[in-house]
Amino acid sequence: MTRLDMTAHEHATLLAAAERRLGEAGRDDDGDAATAYLRLLFRLDAATGARALGDVLDGLERDGRWKRAGDTLRALFDRHRGSVVDPSVLGPVALARLVERAYLIAGRMESQGAVTPGDDPDEHVDADVVGPVDDEDEGFDIHDPRDALLSGLIGLDGEDAYEAVHGLARRPAMRAVSHHVLERAREIAERAADRARWSETEVREFETARLAPIMRGADLLDLVCSLLDTIDWEFRKADMSARSVVETARDEAAVQEWLGSTLEQRSGGRFRCARESQVADDRRPDIVVTATRAPVEVAVEMKHDEKGWTLPDLSHALATQLAERYLQPAGRRHGVLVVTNHRDAKFWRDEVSGERVTFGEALARLQAEARGIVANASGPIRVCVHGIDAAPSRRRVDPAKDSRAEPGGASGAPDPNA
Repeated sequence: MTRLDMTAHEHATLLAAAERRLGEAGRDDDGDAATAYLRLLFRLDAATGARALGDVLDGLERDGRWKRAGDTLRALFDRHRGSVVDPSVLGPVALARLVERAYLIAGRMESQGAVTPGDDPDEHVDADVVGPVDDEDEGFDIHDPRDALLSGLIGLDGEDAYEAVHGLARRPAMRAVSHHVLERAREIAERAADRARWSETEVREFETARLAPIMRGADLLDLVCSLLDTIDWEFRKADMSARSVVETARDEAAVQEWLGSTLEQRSGGRFRCARESQVADDRRPDIVVTATRAPVEVAVEMKHDEKGWTLPDLSHALATQLAERYLQPAGRRHGVLVVTNHRDAKFWRDEVSGERVTFGEALARLQAEARGIVANASGPIRVCVHGIDAAPSRRRVDPAKDSRAEPGGASGAPDPNA
């Protein structure tokens, strides 16, 4: 399956079939089949696999079937078996929940005598999270899947991983190893604090132009948003701009190419832009902005207003497509939805009140929604909404008459380096 080049439709069809077969296996009480379909779901979509695994474990725990729950975890995460799931694909929040659950299951199994006699519950974890497992012991050993999950979690980097591990240490199920887990949280913080030194060129650039290299995702998002503000201001106010070019763009692909190129030209070497021409699994944004000096990215999703997007469509693009799908990787926790306007008379109809909603009003609504989105399944995120108004009626304004102009003839354009 991993070698197949599936279309988005084929991927969705296979995903739905695997979920359906997993349900059938659960009703038939076929543990082996259920595990096989869980493994398939994890390979197709980690979030769906994690959610399905949670449902399976819920059912087993309600029935008191702790041994079956442990068998399921071992089949999926035991590193001494083939075709296991890589825990890191789950993201820190989902993985922390699964680690806690694995320790809870282990505790219940140990109380029932379901774990291999002689095993010390903390033997591997206190000595070494990835401690050895006795391959000659044929009894059930909960340690390896449990340790594999915890090792995957502490191997992640970033603030999300630190918060997940730090919070995990304080959970009741982790009481016996809480000190050890807190030490691992500190290691994550130390890795995050070990930033690269500035180069001589960057020091000189900061001294002359006051431009600092981008080291954090939040700084990269602020820079991208500032550049978008500048571009929109130029379309409405500047003597010369690419407004007429963007106005006539017939599809989103053309606008994506223009915006990616324009942003990179204004980056000052602090980031690079990559456009996804084909997104087979619908898990990559239109443009990925990557900092040149740190492993952080910003997802840019674009919507061309002439493509029939409704207000609910745009809200879905913000809350689900951008926030949930595109901001899962640890290094990509920030994103921006860009909506372009190509027609002066463009408006939307509010489905509740029936009132007309202008381009500016639609942006204001989306921006308010964005302020309320602070996390997804993988942890804290930050999203913004920006508009680029290329409507033909936006004529050039004499700077002398521009109310935003500064005394002394300043243009009033937003400064992306402020």
